Amino acid sequence: MTATQAEVDFHTGRGGLFFLLNVLNHPGLRAWRGTLHEPHAGWRELVRLALRLELAPDAPLTGFLAEACALEGEQDPVAKLAGLAKLPARADPVAVDRAVLRHVGDAALRALRAERPARVRASPSHVDVHLRLAEVDLELRRGGLDLDPGWLPWLGRVVRFHYDRSDAADRGGSSP
Repeated sequence: MTATQAEVDFHTGRGGLFFLLNVLNHPGLRAWRGTLHEPHAGWRELVRLALRLELAPDAPLTGFLAEACALEGEQDPVAKLAGLAKLPARADPVAVDRAVLRHVGDAALRALRAERPARVRASPSHVDVHLRLAEVDLELRRGGLDLDPGWLPWLGRVVRFHYDRSDAADRGGSSP
């Protein structure tokens, strides 16, 4: 059973990588998303975009993404994701990169690259990213990157961001 079929719960220092889902869900990329028909294509394009933006995932996130992308083989997850970046994309990445720069901007791009500790809980239908309330970033907020994207048919999941008080992100739930 892979991570996409079972519940997973892990901590990552790169929780902000999930904000890229809002970029990929931008209305200007509707036609591009229409090309994502193969299983796991949404996850694969997320990884490709993250790698192009130099948002390298840490070990726990790398393992999750390698499973979500259904990358098989005996090699370690880092090598799997690096290999994915070399495979042909389903659509022209230049259109995606232009939309990212237009939608995100330099300040938000710098904020995306910052380390952002999070607890990620994923099931076959949902991805919940728990972040610390103290980690709210105005540049990300202005760009709408930390808003709940909700149901993403091209990813096959409901994605929600939770800002928890104190270290609740480390504990995996919200504080009272």
